[in-house]
Amino acid sequence: MPLVEEGWLVERETKQIARRYLSPFKSGSYDALILGCTHYPVLKPVIQQAVGKKVKLIDSAEAVVDAVMAANLPDLAMTGPQEFYLTDVSPHSIEIAQSWLKRSVAFKKAEL
Repeated sequence: MPLVEEGWLVERETKQIARRYLSPFKSGSYDALILGCTHYPVLKPVIQQAVGKKVKLIDSAEAVVDAVMAANLPDLAMTGPQEFYLTDVSPHSIEIAQSWLKRSVAFKKAEL
């Protein structure tokens, strides 16, 4: 998570850490790896390289979207107000979030 939150998506250190933690998947008999954290899909290319092409990556967010779409729910247009919350509201985290959202928005600190 800290690597993603710092925007270190393709740095050498990120690739080294991924290789170190995920090496059992490359040498093992694994078919798939579920990306269960919201941060991990951002590192999907790095993770795929670390585990090898034989291991299928399953993005949990995509799986949820697929399930919702399959449920054939009524159209839920995003016409109302939108609020965005971050656990760490800093200039850097706002910059990264806005680059992912591809728009300028105001963020509020989430109270946990």
